[in-house]
Amino acid sequence: MPQAQFLIEAFDRERWCPILQALFPVDDPEALRAILAGTADDDLDLEDTYLLDDEELAAIVTTFNVSFDAAQIPKIWRSACPAGGYPVGRHTCHT
Repeated sequence: MPQAQFLIEAFDRERWCPILQALFPVDDPEALRAILAGTADDDLDLEDTYLLDDEELAAIVTTFNVSFDAAQIPKIWRSACPAGGYPVGRHTCHT
């Protein structure tokens, strides 16, 4: 099975575009599922998009060694993220 890749981003809903993104590989999908704290239990392939709170974001950054520094996002843009969260979802490449 090929390694899954996920995309985490901060999205500006006012300008309707991502303002910070990081693509990261996941060798252990169960580790990611554990971080998502039960919200991904019915998503066997982790194909949905999930909104992360600050603790979940920190756990993903640490666990998967992701370069994603939310502190560099201006506060006004951070508040534009839905529910104050950061979307993370499976990234698929088309060739």
